[in-house]
Amino acid sequence: MGFLDRIKTGIRLTIRSVFIVLNNRKLIAYPVLMLVVFAAVAPFIVAGFFGVMAAGNASGLPEESANVIGAIYGLIVYLIITFISTFFSTALVHSSYRVFSGEEPRIRESLGAASKSLGTIFVWSLIAATVGLIVQRLERRVPWIATLLSAAWAVLTFFIVPVIALEETSIRGMFRRSAEVFKQRWGETAVGIAGTGIVQFAIALVGGAFVAASWFLLGVESLAVGLAIITAVAAFLAGTAVSGVVKTALYLHARDEGLPTQMADIDPDALVQYRGGQG
Repeated sequence: MGFLDRIKTGIRLTIRSVFIVLNNRKLIAYPVLMLVVFAAVAPFIVAGFFGVMAAGNASGLPEESANVIGAIYGLIVYLIITFISTFFSTALVHSSYRVFSGEEPRIRESLGAASKSLGTIFVWSLIAATVGLIVQRLERRVPWIATLLSAAWAVLTFFIVPVIALEETSIRGMFRRSAEVFKQRWGETAVGIAGTGIVQFAIALVGGAFVAASWFLLGVESLAVGLAIITAVAAFLAGTAVSGVVKTALYLHARDEGLPTQMADIDPDALVQYRGGQG
């Protein structure tokens, strides 16, 4: 299977996922709720940042101590963001699974299912936040190691959210299961998974055209800013919802259940490169 064929299949999978979201608009509720919660906690995060900075300057702490405090605060911020994102992503996967099972997605039920995994989500968020902070620190000193670590982490945790949403496992088992499922069916390289970025790119392209027209042709800067914000929000909502649907579908296929009936005509093997180099 050639590279272009793989890309075409990835695009088809993405487009099909877009229609699934459009036909099941309740799936948009989870990224909306995620964005609302992000907006609610953002002022506290910003206030906390300036509070930590002010306290550090007032106390006259040594640079090393100030850096440690900054790292701890950074870890807390990473933890909060990852926890919120994972919680609503878990609910999204649960609802996507209901859709693929031919059932109506139920927001309250899926949020309840995610709530049952709060402990697992918290531990995962803490681990992910720690790794994220380490990668960020490494990027300033040894960029190539940071890149390798980030890539390996992405592979290891590719199916973490579906595992949390659809399986009952321990923390160690969560990572093992995610890596196992990835390797069993998708090998070490998944081609076309980033196809969800196409949705965000398309929205950004259209929105950008309106922003440019408002700014340069009409000269209405406030309108341009407003359209830019709307475009960014729309891209986030659509990209998050479609990504959840795509990842759920791929997880079900990787778990040897096959792609959902809504995607039965798509050849999933065109998306993958098996470890033996076939595909």
